[in-house]
Amino acid sequence: MTTYVLGAGASAHVGYPLTTALGSDLLNWMKKQTRFDLYAPTARSLEDTFGSVANLEDLLTEMVNSVLAYAADTSERTASRTQFQQDYFVLTCALQERFAEIRENPAHAYEQFCAHVVSPGDCILTFNYDVSVDRELRRAGK
Repeated sequence: MTTYVLGAGASAHVGYPLTTALGSDLLNWMKKQTRFDLYAPTARSLEDTFGSVANLEDLLTEMVNSVLAYAADTSERTASRTQFQQDYFVLTCALQERFAEIRENPAHAYEQFCAHVVSPGDCILTFNYDVSVDRELRRAGK
């Protein structure tokens, strides 16, 4: 049995952004969407509140911290807490939709890796957000 470790960047060939650019990629994608009315205004609101955030994990952490900071408050800060919660929900929905869109891209490197390198019983440890390698493993019958 062989263990393969796929680090950050292994899915770049599919079109997934690196973690350090995932936030800005997602917000830019959201601003271009017309199907769902909340994506573009939410992206602009997040940039107005948090500035240019390239790292999505940093943005999500800031959003959660903001909600927690307002949790004990009453008064007008309740509206801010509710807005952060809504923005968080919209952002996570957008992330799922964005990844579903990218997932349709061909994954040639994973296809070759799964068909010609990986053997049944091998272990693959990945630090990537996507499931492209899983799809190609399934296609290769592994």
